[in-house]
Amino acid sequence: MKVTIEELRTLSLSLFEALESEIGNEEIEVEWPLYWDVPNIQRYNAYAEPTDLTLGNLEEDWEAVNRMADGTDAPVRYGLVWLASVFRYVGGK
Repeated sequence: MKVTIEELRTLSLSLFEALESEIGNEEIEVEWPLYWDVPNIQRYNAYAEPTDLTLGNLEEDWEAVNRMADGTDAPVRYGLVWLASVFRYVGGK
């Protein structure tokens, strides 16, 4: 499977438009900021049960991506991982 940056951008915008259509411009309350995280090496090995679960924190993830957005920290690719954790919460709410 291959994806392009442009496909990711287009699909993301489409999903945001659908979310806005559904709930408007409301804020989304994060009730449970802690979540279970599985390291990548285990997350994408569907043939073995993960054994190295860690706790992630949505508040810390959100702060990290905001520091990149406001220029306090340089943007890094891993910011997508932090942002994805927030997206996963919003999508599952």
